[in-house]
Amino acid sequence: MYPYQKEFADWVLHTKHYKESTLYLYEHTINNFYNYLISQAQQGADINLVKEADLRSYLNNLKVTYDIKDNTINKYFFHLKKYFTFLYSHNLIDHYPFVDIETRKVNKYDNITTGWQEALPTILRSSSLSREAKLLLFFIAQGQLPKDILKFKYQKLHEFSGELKEALLSNIEIMDDGAYCFAKKFDENHLAPIATQNALIMQLREDERKLGMLLAPSKLRQSYIYDFLARHQDKTEIEMMQALGLSVKSLLYYRQNLVNVDFKHFSLPDDFK
Repeated sequence: MYPYQKEFADWVLHTKHYKESTLYLYEHTINNFYNYLISQAQQGADINLVKEADLRSYLNNLKVTYDIKDNTINKYFFHLKKYFTFLYSHNLIDHYPFVDIETRKVNKYDNITTGWQEALPTILRSSSLSREAKLLLFFIAQGQLPKDILKFKYQKLHEFSGELKEALLSNIEIMDDGAYCFAKKFDENHLAPIATQNALIMQLREDERKLGMLLAPSKLRQSYIYDFLARHQDKTEIEMMQALGLSVKSLLYYRQNLVNVDFKHFSLPDDFK
């Protein structure tokens, strides 16, 4: 139990009116920090004596010991900041240790991998990737939008042709035309589609590990746009907007990033099969 746990919980739930799930996240972080503080303290862990250096040490320890990404460390940062803000504003501690600590700078583009379409024929012929991973990559490479993908049934595949389709169909089990491509479970009728993209992402975690890249549909769509712009620089702005369904503002945003951002370029892992 961390100091002033009951008081903090009452404040979160009844004054701030946050959900219990939010309180759970706060308490998980605070307990983790307090246990760390105890393990580092020579003579007990007085919450009133916590300094900026203690917080920095804890956050750095998360990075080094657990290899946690900076955007996740920032979540721990905000959880602890909420707790110490409560303590200080209620005169439960004498000083506020977060005055000079800032969040870590995060490259919001480091989870976008470009260039995977070049390896797609090999990816689709893989014996180790799931059918869902192959279908997702195929549809995104055909310019399909993430918001539509979960509705697709196998009859959708009739709209496409070419090498990629042949590679896909030769290396997945084909279902009836009326079956959903992304289903909750493969029963005899195969009629229950996956409800959300988050649920699909969770199902693809092992495929992500094998490929060495994220398979979130929105990230794949962004990488598709960047690859398209890089390959078709001879097209006019109107042609690009029409092909990608982008506004002028969005097209400008993507084109600027294409020049200014150093994206991770995809390469097949050495152990890929």
